[in-house]
Amino acid sequence: MSDAYVGQRAADLKEYLDMGRPAGDSRSPTQGRLWLGDPEGLTVLVRPDRRSSAALEARRAEGFARARTGALTEHDARPLLDQGWRIAAHLHLLTHSLDRLPPEHPGDRPRLRRATDADLDAAVPLDEGAFPLEWRLGRHGLADALRATPQSRFRMARDTTGPVGYAICGRSKRDGYVQRLAVAPSHQRMGVGRALTLDGLRWLKRWNATSASVNTYVGNDAALRLYESLGFVEVRPGLMVLTIDL
Repeated sequence: MSDAYVGQRAADLKEYLDMGRPAGDSRSPTQGRLWLGDPEGLTVLVRPDRRSSAALEARRAEGFARARTGALTEHDARPLLDQGWRIAAHLHLLTHSLDRLPPEHPGDRPRLRRATDADLDAAVPLDEGAFPLEWRLGRHGLADALRATPQSRFRMARDTTGPVGYAICGRSKRDGYVQRLAVAPSHQRMGVGRALTLDGLRWLKRWNATSASVNTYVGNDAALRLYESLGFVEVRPGLMVLTIDL
């Protein structure tokens, strides 16, 4: 069960990069990051200001074969589709008004603790276990998620075996985001994801956020059910990720 972040309104959407630059890669990290979903390392994730023909040609000259965007609204995707980009994936987009939050289940609640940058290494294997290859973030991607909003909350769930899940939530003014949620497969459907998500939503509400947004890739039915059970409502037509051959 795992999710990546994005806001509801097009003006507030924050694109995310899914992978850190591997050690020894000489290609410019300022132009984009490698996408973990490509085992050959030939796909670069590009920021909005790096999608011009000249910028893409520079990525091709560096040895990349494909470029990929973060999550886009239909409005933001349309100009790129007209330029020859194609849809690589669809995502559900959900929002929560934060007016009413469901109760916790104290007896079943896992132990949550504050996490810091030092805990990113422990979060990586949780992320890898929760996500299929194409949706993994890697350590640098998780660090990006922590810094994507002015304020963030990073919580780790633990039991006697060690870390079993984590959540990163963020806040920008009164807009909240469930930026990342991952639970170890061995602890899914045990209330860990629910507790982590509720912890983040309550934090957002305490700081006077008026909404929370989250996305999850189409096919992640367990996460979709979790969010809907907590009061999130799907916003259609959702989001999409685009790709183009260089």
